[in-house]
Amino acid sequence: MRIPKSLKDTPSAGGSDDDPGDKEPLSPPSDNPDDSGKGGTKLKVRKHGRSVELETLEDD
Repeated sequence: MRIPKSLKDTPSAGGSDDDPGDKEPLSPPSDNPDDSGKGGTKLKVRKHGRSVELETLEDD
């Protein structure tokens, strides 16, 4: 469903999505943008046609 821009920009009765107290960010902002690929869980991706299988790799 497409929402016309005029309706999208109008705050709803429940408040706007831009309210900073509404939701927490999915991931904390990083001071160093180059850090995005470091750390965390390493995954190996195997594609089987339309399906995808993820396998976690152990750190040495």
